[in-house]
Amino acid sequence: LKQQRIGSQDVSKQYTDLESELRAARAMEERLINIIKTGNGAIKDLLAAEKELGTWRTKIEKIVGEMRYFDNLVAMSTLNLTLAERDVKAASAAVVTETISAGLEVDDVEVARRNALSAIDEAKGRVLQSELKQHEAGQWSASIIAEVSPDSAGAVIDRFKQLGKVARLEADRKQSIEGNAPAGANLKTEKRDTRIALSIYNLANVAPRRTTTLILASADVETAAKLLTSLATKLGGRVVTSSLSSDRPQQSNATLQIEVPSTSADAAIAEIRAAGESISSKVAENSNRDSSTESKTGFVISIVSIEQIPPRQTLTATIESRDVAKSTEQLRAAAASAGGKTAAQQLSQTSGDRASAKLVVDVPVSQLQQFASAMSQNGTIREQTAAEDTNAPQFAGARARVDLTITTPQSIMAADDGIWHSIRNGLATSGKGLGWSLQMIVIGLCLVAPWALLVWAGVRGVRWYRGKSVRVEN
Repeated sequence: LKQQRIGSQDVSKQYTDLESELRAARAMEERLINIIKTGNGAIKDLLAAEKELGTWRTKIEKIVGEMRYFDNLVAMSTLNLTLAERDVKAASAAVVTETISAGLEVDDVEVARRNALSAIDEAKGRVLQSELKQHEAGQWSASIIAEVSPDSAGAVIDRFKQLGKVARLEADRKQSIEGNAPAGANLKTEKRDTRIALSIYNLANVAPRRTTTLILASADVETAAKLLTSLATKLGGRVVTSSLSSDRPQQSNATLQIEVPSTSADAAIAEIRAAGESISSKVAENSNRDSSTESKTGFVISIVSIEQIPPRQTLTATIESRDVAKSTEQLRAAAASAGGKTAAQQLSQTSGDRASAKLVVDVPVSQLQQFASAMSQNGTIREQTAAEDTNAPQFAGARARVDLTITTPQSIMAADDGIWHSIRNGLATSGKGLGWSLQMIVIGLCLVAPWALLVWAGVRGVRWYRGKSVRVEN
């Protein structure tokens, strides 16, 4: 046995990606089959659907084949044997080979690649392979495979460390025997060139090792989102994703994903929490340490309008005040001074000198006692009930809703009681009686007058006729 090496490779990520691609491809296949079965549309559209179905089925077969290939690799081990006939005439020697694999995190991939090639050239090495790629997101990555003399390998690695942050460094040294040497023979040691495999990439292509997820409540979601977007740039980071939905100012939502250098993580957290009320915060660690970096910290921030968060406490009360309008304005001012605001207000005037008002205000839970004191100073509290919503989030800016009904106090004697009320009622009744009597008199006169006229006219006629008869007899 001249050489033996046992290694393994984790293919979990590739296999998971293939499963996701297979699910998506099968979903597309089902959609195309449904389109063809229904037969709706022009013939050219159906032919295009059948052609597209063939493309997706080919893709599915390819994915399934790759998954079967991985299944076979995982199920059994692969042995590669190299057999050579012994050459008794060949000289015996112990050959030492070393392979170094390194990964560099840099800000400018192109500059770092040029400097790495320059370091290899100064060490009198030779470049076997060099590659520079630009990814879809506009980021760059580079890879270099080179061989340098064993004595220069350490200096070259030191030069690489100056180009950026070494995220990965692995050295593999192997010794093998060439030729046929008897046991116990003194072999000549031969050091061959050291092979260096260097990967250079920008931090934007690497996931952060630690990600903090926060939910903020803000009175102005759009302004808070703009502030946090500029924060990433100010701290030397970047905005990965950003979205804002705003049907109405009170129903706005924003989601941001930003990355900042780990040295600025504490400053970023302070700035984020200053942009709104922190409802929840959670820190997650990336378990895949090979594909993540500690050089930067990620933040996933959800911003919701504080109007969408239900009040933590609700207080309902009825207050009696001699000046309803004045008490209403003073309670509004008290809510504003406590850091709250008026949600609804209505003032109405009832019969006589009585008035009532409806006032709904939102104040911070921490200032509820202060506002309750202002309620007591502006009238007499007749009824009061309090309730707490345990499902509402508890945070520094949690609100309490106060629903107030403000009325003027009732008199000891009701308005329809007392001697004056009796006098008024008596006079009113007398007036109504006199009016009724007068009405009856008028009606009676209207009924009797025609008959009286008829009787008077008859009497006058009889007298006239008698007088005429007497004159004729004479």
